[in-house]
Amino acid sequence: MPHPPRALLLLILAILTGCKFGSDSQNLSYTSFMENRYGSPSQDSATWTDSVGTLSEACVRSEIGVHEQPHLLLAVCSKPSEASHPTDGLVDLYVLRGSWDDFVVAAETTGIGSGSNGNPGDVRALRLGANFYGFEIRGGYLGQGQYVENTSWYAPSRSNGIHLVYQATSLDDGRETIECVDDSLACAMESRLASIDSSRIDLRTFPVQLVDTLLRRGTIRQRSTRIEFDKNKWSYPTPKMLSEESE
Repeated sequence: MPHPPRALLLLILAILTGCKFGSDSQNLSYTSFMENRYGSPSQDSATWTDSVGTLSEACVRSEIGVHEQPHLLLAVCSKPSEASHPTDGLVDLYVLRGSWDDFVVAAETTGIGSGSNGNPGDVRALRLGANFYGFEIRGGYLGQGQYVENTSWYAPSRSNGIHLVYQATSLDDGRETIECVDDSLACAMESRLASIDSSRIDLRTFPVQLVDTLLRRGTIRQRSTRIEFDKNKWSYPTPKMLSEESE
């Protein structure tokens, strides 16, 4: 008896496995996973609270397909019960791989500090290649009139961990420092914006375009750089910031 064509098999596989994370058994498994790690759920299961009062919620829950197998990108954001202005919020990152009626943790990293006042920064899912996904964590704080924003990208590695693959810091005086109020030429700003070029969706890893901007003593400088993912170092290599080159 001839074997069904591969395209038909893939279609059957997609029908059978395409919604794994929406099944009742998957939902029960997910609820159990969250309770075991983050404590008691709220009535609507939107947040979880542990024994010391830490409040957690799923800040990213994105279903993806990797090599025709369902996965879930999960980020859990947590706020300590007692937090002051310099206290980081916490972010835990997971990649969950679906099976017939359950899932396994394929990769994870926990306890990433971000944000201020105990509130984690903003977290979103990223697509960094044809079958390469990750997370962006963006958080900052205001101190002495200066606003500092940190942007970090994390992605799974071959070792089943989730590692930092890109990081940048932006600084803005906010026009509120004493020096800036007294002398506009003393105002300073430096930023680095990164945009992922996914125009070729078949690439294993997407290139990234960086735009650096530096304001110093009333003069603005800009630079644009294209970077490629370094598979040996498992990161996007970045050039020095413009302020570092100026020193």
